[in-house]
Amino acid sequence: MNPNLRTPYVDNWNLDIQRAITNNLSIDVGYVGNHGTKLLGQVNINQPTPLAGWTAAAQGACIASGADPVPYDNCAPDPNAEQAAMPFTAPCAQAVGVAATNGKGGVFNPNNSCFSFLNYLTEVENNYESNYNGLQITLTGRNYHGLSFNGSYTYSHALGDASDQGTSADFPAPENSYASVRSQLYANTDFDIRHRFTMSLDYAFPDKKGYGQLLSGWSINAIALVTSGLPWGVGDLSNDFSGTNQIGSTAQVEGEQWNFFGSPSAFTPVHGNTNTNGGWENGGGGTPFFPGAATSASGTSYAPCVAQDMATYSGTQQTLALASLANLGCYVAGNGMLLPPAYGSYGNTKPNIFRDGGFQNLDFSVAKLFTIRERLKAQFRAEFFNVLNHPHWTNPAGGPGGAIQDPTVQPYGYVGVTPDVYSSNPQLGSGGARAMQLGMKLSW
Repeated sequence: MNPNLRTPYVDNWNLDIQRAITNNLSIDVGYVGNHGTKLLGQVNINQPTPLAGWTAAAQGACIASGADPVPYDNCAPDPNAEQAAMPFTAPCAQAVGVAATNGKGGVFNPNNSCFSFLNYLTEVENNYESNYNGLQITLTGRNYHGLSFNGSYTYSHALGDASDQGTSADFPAPENSYASVRSQLYANTDFDIRHRFTMSLDYAFPDKKGYGQLLSGWSINAIALVTSGLPWGVGDLSNDFSGTNQIGSTAQVEGEQWNFFGSPSAFTPVHGNTNTNGGWENGGGGTPFFPGAATSASGTSYAPCVAQDMATYSGTQQTLALASLANLGCYVAGNGMLLPPAYGSYGNTKPNIFRDGGFQNLDFSVAKLFTIRERLKAQFRAEFFNVLNHPHWTNPAGGPGGAIQDPTVQPYGYVGVTPDVYSSNPQLGSGGARAMQLGMKLSW
């Protein structure tokens, strides 16, 4: 813990205007904002020098393996080529002074800024922040010839370095503790819903006396909910591109980042699948690509991925980019392209750059009221949840909000369960198939 740790705090502010348009109709427009200051965050104060695991010798071994019958098979995550895969035997790449072996396989140098005989030293600091801004509009109608309704729309944006502090799965440390935390982690939060619209409606039909109350006491009710997609993102927990072995730390839950080019909306899942080419690692999309081949055995073209790497990198890094591409593959959908970074470099993505397909739901009910006596009434109801039986899929990274998904785990960007099943609540949770229930209520 930082010995000068402060108590985090949040400032809240709002401005709200209400206007009665008629006796039955009113509108409410509000702005809501808050800012989290000095929120708790983490850094690894003993992180190896960035790219320390990818020394000239490690890069040379990777490049030289291109002459093997199986190109680049000695590249990461092969621990024989990547020094950082055997953590902290020599993490202080630019050490000064006289080194001495500590007797446990590590190297100790008292004049260096890091402690090579130790592993992760994660310090909790006041280095995170958050921001929320939202426009909220509500239109309310009351008993207009039997019709009552409430319509609400929210346009908002939630940003922060961590989405749900206090949980071990969402208390990340930056990939590079030497660089700006904000530039790496400040992004859409897991629960950022940009657009949200709800409409609830109740209509009581005019009564007609007689006919055994068959033409009186009828009403219908409906609730519609439409939201834009929740975020999800990239987190490679298998490959140490940066050469710091941060993915071995329990604090570095964001994982290593890949490179993304194009529009993130191209990776919006449709019917539970991002419709990418599936990569080719772990049998995801055919045989690996090797330089000089235009397509895989399955006919998938890799030329766009190669061209993008050649435009992004130069010199030795081009060869190292082809090495990671051959080992891990890439994902292409529309004008979006997700590629692994060159070995010995950082990816350009930030948390939660993608969105899921959003949520749309309509519930509907019909009610009939019978007056048995002056003080005894009975209401019968038929209620339909997800009356249109619209298919829903949970966020590709799981949970009610977004998180990370490892591109090396196939199939990337695919989900096969509905939100209610994912949350282990298929009876009362939202997002399930159409359900109907009948009920009766007595009031006296």
